Amino acid sequence: MKILVLYAEIMGYTESLLEEIISQGNEILVIHWDNKKLTSFKLNRKTSFKSIGRSNFSLISLIRFCIEFNPKVVIVSGWTDKFYLPVCFLLKLLGKKIVCTLDT
Repeated sequence: MKILVLYAEIMGYTESLLEEIISQGNEILVIHWDNKKLTSFKLNRKTSFKSIGRSNFSLISLIRFCIEFNPKVVIVSGWTDKFYLPVCFLLKLLGKKIVCTLDT
């Protein structure tokens, strides 16, 4: 299954969880904050999932990219990132499942 993850700051435990989901035969693409982070954690470059920094996208390019990726499920880390909300809204209109997570 193709899973799109729209995340704020990935941490070690997030990385481990995503690796476990991949080990069950899923494909994951992660878009995450790479600027103005609150922590110094750096993603392990040997991960099994592709990750792209959120700073690489304008709102329109992010929407286009996510629609083109065509995930079955979208995991979004809350509603803090104002670009992620319209992406989820449009993907939901296209019949994709949206899962909102909170990490507090």
